[in-house]
Amino acid sequence: MNCSDGGRGRSRRCKYFKFSYLSKMRSIAIVFGLLLHGSSHASECIPLPPSEIAQSAKIAFIGTVTAVDESDYKPWKGCWEHSAQRPPCGGKLVTLEVTETLRGNISKSVTVLAEDACYCWGPYWETSASYIVVATPAAETTAPAVAANQCGGTMELTNDAKPLVEAFRESKKVLSPLVR
Repeated sequence: MNCSDGGRGRSRRCKYFKFSYLSKMRSIAIVFGLLLHGSSHASECIPLPPSEIAQSAKIAFIGTVTAVDESDYKPWKGCWEHSAQRPPCGGKLVTLEVTETLRGNISKSVTVLAEDACYCWGPYWETSASYIVVATPAAETTAPAVAANQCGGTMELTNDAKPLVEAFRESKKVLSPLVR
């Protein structure tokens, strides 16, 4: 392929086509790679800062798990599918004894619908372990609330949870004078 030299009567070999073709192929390969990577995980998320979670949460509490039961509820297809793996994967109905209410009006014992850590970004729910649970009220489910995943704030109560717990406690101090 010859390219014009601007009317000077000389021709030169055009390398633009090869460069353009290689660039397009490289772009296609990158996009294809990203698609493959993205489909290898059923759920991906970027954790929000604790202050954002605390500001936007409808329900939040600290509690100790008293029961974990299987649930057929699958709000995100592919994420909560049941499998033969151990521990069993899928949606869970998690009952917790509430030790501290951080946001919302909840009873001393509450059941939340939650994802687990097999394919999603939820925690592994273990009886007798303590968790901070960030949730939203549920409509048409077998539980009164749906727990957020780890990126939305629900996690086992370890050192990793301290910044989030403190953000909720600070937001309670700010909200208290307004809620009288």
